[in-house]
Amino acid sequence: MWKQAISSLLLLFAALPASTYAAPADSLPSRWSLEGGVLPSWQIPLDQYSRRWLKRRYSTSIHLEAGRTSLPQDSDSYAHDYGYPTLAWGVAAHFSDVTMRRTADPSWGLAEMQDYDSRLGNAVSFYGKFSRPFFRTRHWTADYVLGYGLGWHHLKYNPRTNVDDELMGSRWSMYFTAGLHVGYRFAKEWVAKAGVEYYHHSNGALNRPNKGSNNVGAVVALQWSPNYEDIYVHRHDFRPPPFHRYFYATLLLGLGGKTFDGDWQRTQFRTDPKASDYRTAHFHVNPVYEVSTSMMYRYARRWASGLGVDVSYIDLGGEPYGRDGHIAAYNRWSVGVSAQHEVFYHDLSVRMALGWYLHHDARERVSEMEKRYYENIGVFYTFRHFIGLKVGVNVKAHKTKADFSSLRVVIPVWQSK
Repeated sequence: MWKQAISSLLLLFAALPASTYAAPADSLPSRWSLEGGVLPSWQIPLDQYSRRWLKRRYSTSIHLEAGRTSLPQDSDSYAHDYGYPTLAWGVAAHFSDVTMRRTADPSWGLAEMQDYDSRLGNAVSFYGKFSRPFFRTRHWTADYVLGYGLGWHHLKYNPRTNVDDELMGSRWSMYFTAGLHVGYRFAKEWVAKAGVEYYHHSNGALNRPNKGSNNVGAVVALQWSPNYEDIYVHRHDFRPPPFHRYFYATLLLGLGGKTFDGDWQRTQFRTDPKASDYRTAHFHVNPVYEVSTSMMYRYARRWASGLGVDVSYIDLGGEPYGRDGHIAAYNRWSVGVSAQHEVFYHDLSVRMALGWYLHHDARERVSEMEKRYYENIGVFYTFRHFIGLKVGVNVKAHKTKADFSSLRVVIPVWQSK
C-alpha cells in the first residue's frame, strides 16, 4: 500500500509543468508553494469498547497542497506576527486497512454476531490548512499545522454488509488535522519535511454511528518553496504598526442538527431483530437553535479572550418515529457560561470555548456522553464590508465527543474606542 502511495505522489510532482519550478527572472519570488507527502498512520481507539473490536488499524495517506505565503515586502502585519505562515488548500487520499468485528461476548447485548470483518474503507479529504513556522534558519525550519475541511468515504455503516463499522455513519464527514514538522532546506527552493500528524473524521453527531476515525502517524513530505530565501533574509525588514487594544461585544445566532446516541443504542442493542428499525441506518436529525452573547477583549492583533452566556434549544418535534422514551422527556433547554478565546488571521478566525452548564438535562448516557462542562470550536470568516458580520461552522462537544454541529452567524454589537 505504501509503495503505491509513494508512486502516486511522484507522478503528481512529475505532472507539474517545468515552468512551475522557477520564478520569473527579475521578479520577486513566488508567493506560492507546493507540497506533497505520505503519512502511514494507525487508528487510535478512544474508548475501551472500540479497542475490543478493532482488528487491523493501519492506513496510508498521501496529500498534495498548494500554499500561499505573504512576503516581507507585502507589509502584512498579520504575516509578520505569525512569522510568515502559509495558507494552503489541499486534497488527501486515505487508503485504509482498518477492520472491525465484534466478538461473541454476552456483555455486548447483541442478538446476533457476524462472521465477516467490517471495514472503515478509503476516503478523500478536501481542506484548508494554516502552517506557522516558529523556528527558521537558513537551512532548518520547524512549524505546526492546523487544517479543517470535508471528507468523503466510499464505505460507511451498513446493517447488512458493514454492521460493525461504528466509526463512520455517513459518506460525508468533517475533517480536522494537526501536526508538528521539522524541515531541512537541501536546495535553494526545496525543503524535505518530517514530523507527526493527527487527523480525524466524524459527522459531528449529524448521523449515527459517530465514534469517528482518529489516526496518528509519522509524515514525510517534499515542499517546493521558492520564497524561503527571501523570507529568511528580509523577515525583520517590516515593522508593523502598534496594535490598538479594545473591548467588543457580540451576539451569536446558530442553527444546527443533532442525532441522539440513545436512538443508536436502542436500535442496535435493545430492539427485536424482527422489528423494522432493528440496526437501522436512518436516524432523526433534531434541529438545534442557539443564542449566545459574549464580551471580549482583543489585546493583540492575533488574539482576544472573554466570557459568554450560551443558550440552546433542541426541537424534538414531539415523538418522532423510533424515539426512545427517555429522549422524548429530554429537557430541550440548555444554559451555560463559557470562557472564550478567539484567534485571528486577517478575515479568518477560530473561536474556542470551554463552558459550564447552569441548566442542562444530561439524560444522554451521563457517564459516557454528557458532562457538566462542554466545549465549542468553530471556524469563521468575517465580512468586513458588511458590518463586520462573521459566518462559520461550529461543533459543540462533551469531552471531545460531538453533541451537535451548527452554522453560526456572529453579529457585532459594540466596540470600545
